[in-house]
Amino acid sequence: MKKAVNISILVAAILGLYINIYAGTNASAKHEFKSSDREVNFDIERGQGEVVLHLQSSAFSSLDQIIIERSSGDASGFTTIKSLDLVDLKLSNDYYRTYDKFPLPAKGDSYYRIKTVSKDGSMKTFPPVQLAALSR
Repeated sequence: MKKAVNISILVAAILGLYINIYAGTNASAKHEFKSSDREVNFDIERGQGEVVLHLQSSAFSSLDQIIIERSSGDASGFTTIKSLDLVDLKLSNDYYRTYDKFPLPAKGDSYYRIKTVSKDGSMKTFPPVQLAALSR
């Protein structure tokens, strides 16, 4: 019986240590991006009444601006919802999270995409990421 209690305590201690280590890591290490092969990784998820926009890049220092755009159902007709001036943000790591506080209704698909403007003025548009409608 005493051996079983000691094993249980050991397992609980290891699990607690793992949780504390995980909680102490960067948000970028915790968030699993769908694609990691891009200059800027972009992922989205529904929050409570808002959409959470996750950005990760080791090249933030080479960018001037990131423009976030949104479109409804057919992934065309994008409109700018947010423009991030990276010089003003002074990011200290490779991860940034922002929010779309007024998203399109959750009953239909939405698409988000980013455009980057580098310090030399070149612009790059990334493929859209789908935010699927909530099933009722």
